[in-house]
Amino acid sequence: MNVNCKAECSQLLRWLFVLLLALPAPFLAAADSLLVEDKALHSAAIRSSQYRMHEIESFAERADSHSLLWILHNVENDRDIDSGVRDYWTETLMFSLSRTIPTQDSRDAVARYENSQVSTFVRLQDEHGSIVVPLYDVAAAAKFTVRSWTLAIAEGQISKTIESGYWLPTDIVRPPIEFDESVWRQATVSAFRAGTDEFIRSQRAQLVDALAREQAVDVLLLQAAMRMHDAALFRLLAEKASKKVARESVTTSKILPAHDQFDVLVAATEHPDVASSAILSIGALSNELTAARAWLIRRLDNTNDGASAALALARHANDDVLQAMGKIILGDAGELKKLRAALVLRLSDSSGAVTLRQELLTQPLLSSKLSAALR
Repeated sequence: MNVNCKAECSQLLRWLFVLLLALPAPFLAAADSLLVEDKALHSAAIRSSQYRMHEIESFAERADSHSLLWILHNVENDRDIDSGVRDYWTETLMFSLSRTIPTQDSRDAVARYENSQVSTFVRLQDEHGSIVVPLYDVAAAAKFTVRSWTLAIAEGQISKTIESGYWLPTDIVRPPIEFDESVWRQATVSAFRAGTDEFIRSQRAQLVDALAREQAVDVLLLQAAMRMHDAALFRLLAEKASKKVARESVTTSKILPAHDQFDVLVAATEHPDVASSAILSIGALSNELTAARAWLIRRLDNTNDGASAALALARHANDDVLQAMGKIILGDAGELKKLRAALVLRLSDSSGAVTLRQELLTQPLLSSKLSAALR
């Protein structure tokens, strides 16, 4: 191929690309796809067969998969139904089947849709233009149903082991070959949560020991901490748990009395992944607990998270906080702490904070950097 030919081909490809971008959305999807332009008309078409929804809900509540499959058969074979409406009912039926006990017939029916292509789209518009997105995703609904069935089976198996007395907390990290790790873990949490208070209490020592040996049982310990309102477990999780569970322990520790919650949050500030969120939560306690406000004030000159402490104080800057910031700025604290105190006043921006900043700027002993921070 000569140079001129290469150039011509390259130019042709560029024009084809531009042409594709200019085509209406339906041409970019599968040949049998539908773009719903009139949402009101589409909704009206669904409402015209709303009786079907009552049937589906009734059969789903009774876990009647046979009747749900009968409706699915009718939807599939109704030649008068609009293809977008068919996708709506098919997706609805997939989700409804997740509430039933799977049979071979229902497994076969759902399997037919697990890899189906999205065929109904809708156009979304905003100030940047329009974009075409799937309106219904039958394949995703089918996969959700399969996962729901698998979770239910796994949870039932784990519950039986718990009832037999042979279950161990570390079983959560040893899934049988027929279950993937995420399904087994989620099912274990559900089965553990469903246990009696006596059972949960009986597992405490083993769970703590397993966490000390770096076994991935923190999610079970969190369930135990919440069930028993156990401040010691919350503190342990705040310090030692994985990032996700440590964050959840910070959030759910709100069920504890304020002084216990404060202890948990202080422990969480030593966890690098949750320190900032823990400090902000301490701020929420600062008006209720003098100890929380004092802790934040001491933290202001911390090089790692003093800025977070300043933000926490600013969000809850009552008269006591403003007075304390003024004393820091005019006192003998280090420059960093004074700058952080000025940051509290700037971030608060309340009328009291603005007035205090103006008063402080009249003081002759302020450094140029501190004066700039207060303006």
